[in-house]
Amino acid sequence: MNALIKDSELGSAILPVALRAATREDYGYFFHLYRDALSGYFKQTLGWEDDFRRAAFRVSYPVARCQAIVLDGVSRAAGVLSTQVCEDGEVEVALLLVDPAFQSRGTGAALLRRIGDAAHREGRAVKLQTFKLNERAARFYLRQGFRIVAEDQYYLHFRRAPSDAAPAISVIQTASGGALPR
Repeated sequence: MNALIKDSELGSAILPVALRAATREDYGYFFHLYRDALSGYFKQTLGWEDDFRRAAFRVSYPVARCQAIVLDGVSRAAGVLSTQVCEDGEVEVALLLVDPAFQSRGTGAALLRRIGDAAHREGRAVKLQTFKLNERAARFYLRQGFRIVAEDQYYLHFRRAPSDAAPAISVIQTASGGALPR
């Protein structure tokens, strides 16, 4: 799927966004982002042991499937994106992490919009998941037009079909006792 998301399709966000092939030099930074963003959720659910998670990261997100998020005027990578076309033909956003220093500038939204546009041109739905405990991410995906289609013990599973224009309105209970629109 990464081949479907070309720099020329990205247009401009609040801060212009581009993608480039990830390099081995980027990989340590990507794991650092992953650990900083997700280790707290892992510790509360599945557990975090650094060496195990580092090895699992290499298997789940090989450098060949990763792209560095590049922002105009920023000399270093500002995040990581990994997508794939699954056996069911849907596009999975396996990993989307924007460095906290560059969040709230429309970067993630711009990338999800472009991934959706590219996938939908081919008649494919887009799916992703996040920890139930990560309410901020869940709200973000709902704002981007994704629907919660399933949940399990630890994760919310989201999907946006080519015809989906807005999230559903029903509500789910969150781990903290709050509610999120379903």
